[in-house]
Amino acid sequence: MLNTRMKKKQHPLRRKIFAIVMFTVAFVTFGATLIVMNTLGKGIETFDLTFHFSAVQLVKLYLETSVPGSWYERGGVLYKGTDGSFIDGDLYYALKEYLPSDTMILYGAGSPPEPRKNGWEIASEKNRRRPSLAPPPNVVPLDRPVATANGAYTVVRGDGGEVVGWIAVSSDGNFLRRSEFRMRIYLLTIAMGIFFTVAAVLGFLVLRITRPIEQIAAAHKVASDRNIVLAQESRTDPLTGLLNRRGFFATLAEERTVRPSHVAILDIDHFKDVNDRRGHDVGDRVLSDMASLLASRVRAGDLCCRWGGEEFVIAFVGIRDDDALASAERIREAIEGMVIRVEDRREDGTTFGITVTIGVSALGLDGLHGAIASADRALYEGKREGRNRVVAAVRP
Repeated sequence: MLNTRMKKKQHPLRRKIFAIVMFTVAFVTFGATLIVMNTLGKGIETFDLTFHFSAVQLVKLYLETSVPGSWYERGGVLYKGTDGSFIDGDLYYALKEYLPSDTMILYGAGSPPEPRKNGWEIASEKNRRRPSLAPPPNVVPLDRPVATANGAYTVVRGDGGEVVGWIAVSSDGNFLRRSEFRMRIYLLTIAMGIFFTVAAVLGFLVLRITRPIEQIAAAHKVASDRNIVLAQESRTDPLTGLLNRRGFFATLAEERTVRPSHVAILDIDHFKDVNDRRGHDVGDRVLSDMASLLASRVRAGDLCCRWGGEEFVIAFVGIRDDDALASAERIREAIEGMVIRVEDRREDGTTFGITVTIGVSALGLDGLHGAIASADRALYEGKREGRNRVVAAVRP
């Protein structure tokens, strides 16, 4: 379910928050599991030590209560009582129901042996090496149990209080290791269960809590798109779709590579008569059709805009004077050949044409605004000369 929700909501901030929460949960769960595992290991070690201490004390107590007499040593052999030494096998079978199956009971005369590299080496009836029972070096034998590598030992004393021997117990730890392994498996299972439960709950809560992020992002996108539209509308003439005067100058300012060499100003001849005789709707149709023609006639790198009213401006880029005049003439001829159809309820439909006068000026030292002013003067000169013509501005 979480994956489905995440696929539906793809906002980067929500994914980041979700990932941080999941990483935190995993880190905390992993850390807590390590702490519990470490505590379990120390607990097992403590239990193991306590068990061996108790076991060696049990063996000593059992021997002292079940075998009458004192402890003594003779010929390197430890004895108890007056009828000879006790037997290892009998001792084991007497205590086996109280001790794990892998527990070994060892004993010997004299002081506990010094530790060797591999621990105590004591031969059994099968002459096999027993597990290491090395006591710590330079330890004065005490009556209380002393820990060894894998067990514990204690000393026994004769009637005079002297140390006459020792008893040790050891085990390979299989029972404890199996128990510890099972406990670790249980803990890992519990930890994984806790992790997935907490992750599911927190993941659900995170997705619910961060839902407004999607709404805010969507609102921000709508506002951003709206601003783009408004910015575009503020630079575009709504009737013709061409750049307006603001868009014309803004485009030239933004696109540094667009550097006009010539400008041309077009004015529709007798446009007021069109509005007066045929109505403003027809006048708007004329402006729209003329804008479409201009957009199709200028080159891709040139700029065309509605300057205002029935005036249009074209910025030619990178052409010579005669080419600019030739381009303006072709545009004038195309407009003169336009046929504008007017639907009229009283008639099947009427058509009419329009003409334009164009003033063309090259950019000089006075820049774009100076060239536009020069083209505008040339335009009015053409109006005075009879309209429907292209007039070049005189270079200063």
